[in-house]
Amino acid sequence: MVSSGIDTFFLDNDLISIVGNLSFNLYLEDFFVKAVSIVGYKNTGKTDLAFRLCSQLKQNGNSVSYVKFSSHGFDSKDSDTQRLSQITDQVAGISKQGSFVSWPSKLSVLDLLPLLNSDFLIIEGGKVLDYLPRVVISDSIQAYQDLSSDLALAAWSDLFDTDFYCTQDISSLIEIIQKKGFILPGLNCGACNHGRCFDLAKAIINGSADIEECVCLHTELNIEINGNKIPLNPFVSSLINGALKGILSNLKGYSPGNAKIELEI
Repeated sequence: MVSSGIDTFFLDNDLISIVGNLSFNLYLEDFFVKAVSIVGYKNTGKTDLAFRLCSQLKQNGNSVSYVKFSSHGFDSKDSDTQRLSQITDQVAGISKQGSFVSWPSKLSVLDLLPLLNSDFLIIEGGKVLDYLPRVVISDSIQAYQDLSSDLALAAWSDLFDTDFYCTQDISSLIEIIQKKGFILPGLNCGACNHGRCFDLAKAIINGSADIEECVCLHTELNIEINGNKIPLNPFVSSLINGALKGILSNLKGYSPGNAKIELEI
C-alpha cells in the first residue's frame, strides 16, 4: 500500500487506514509542512496528479505524505483486517513491507497530522478543508469558480485567457506549492483578527497576510513535550498561564520573570 517512502493515509466515512510513523502529540512543527489539497470533480484525474506530484517531489529529494479522501471506502473488503475492524476499536498491522493502523470512524486531517513527518503534504480530495490552499482540476472557468472557494493557488488546466493561474507543468506547480503551501491549526479562535482560519488562509493565499499571523503558533505560554512545541489557542494559553502564575506567586522565593517548569508525564 505504501511505496517510495511516502506516508499514506486513506479517509472515508467508515474506515481510516493509516501507514506511517505513529505519534499523537500535535506539535507546532507539524504546521510548517508545505501542504496543498487537490480538488476536482469525479474522474477528473486527481489521483494521477497526486501521483505525479508525489513522484516528482520524491525525485527532488523531499519527504512526502499523502492523504486520500474517499466516499466509497477502500480495498479491504472480505480481508482479515476488515473483519477484525468490525469487532475491535482499532486494528494495526506490521510486516516487512510496512505498517498500518485502522480506525472504524472518521477523523480529520488535523487529527492525523501528528502521524506525518514530511516536507510536503499532498491531499487528494477534501473540498471541505478550508484551512489550507488547493489546486483545482478544472476544464472550465465555471468549474474553477465552483471549486476554488478563494483558496486556489492554481488550476491544473489548459484553459487560456483567464484571470487565475493555469498550468499543466509539474515543475511549475511544485514551485508554487513550495512557495505558498501551508496548513493552519483549524481552531477558528479569531485571535488573528481574521475571524476564522478560512479567512486567514484566503489572506495568506492572496498575499495580504502571512502564516506568522496565526496567534496559536505564537502564544505567551510555551509548552514542549520531548523537545516539541505544542500549539495552544490564546484562551487555553491564557488559562494555563494565569493558573500557573497564581500558584507560583504564593510560593516562597517567587519573583516576576521567566519561569521554567519541568514535568515528567
